[in-house]
Amino acid sequence: MLKSHAKLLSLLEVAGEIKTRKKIQKIIYLLKQKKAPFTEDFTLHHYGPYSSELQIELDQLEDSELIQPTSSLDAEVYKFNLSEEAKKLLENNRTAVNKLQVNNFNTLIKELNKFEPSLLESMATIVYFEKSYGIDKEKLKKAVLNIKPHLKNIFDNAWSELDRLELHINL
Repeated sequence: MLKSHAKLLSLLEVAGEIKTRKKIQKIIYLLKQKKAPFTEDFTLHHYGPYSSELQIELDQLEDSELIQPTSSLDAEVYKFNLSEEAKKLLENNRTAVNKLQVNNFNTLIKELNKFEPSLLESMATIVYFEKSYGIDKEKLKKAVLNIKPHLKNIFDNAWSELDRLELHINL
């Protein structure tokens, strides 16, 4: 089992289920800020930080039937779940999986998974911009809302959650 795939499976095992592709992208991006062992590169995209590499890995897991996405006509109902085969694979390789240290982030994974995708988008975008603009809230707010005005009503909540979870970039 490839390490990147094992990390994704471990994350899904902890989360239980992650709704929407956008949400899994933002959770992993934010976990990386706490030094979680994910190696995917992210760039700024329409819905905030996005990794095409991560998307390919998810597609591979889906193609190999290790994850079972369910969907409907409403894109927000797309959910990622582990297949029974993936659960057995993780259990049979528990020692190796534990060495990946994804389980060190169980609490944060569960906490982030509770948030709506739009709040995660706002949080991840703020963190992405912190790398360029520093952590001055007003300067960041202006930069973020300039390209993402639809986040106006949730920016302050996203900022507060980043504070609470200690996810701001330490410059």
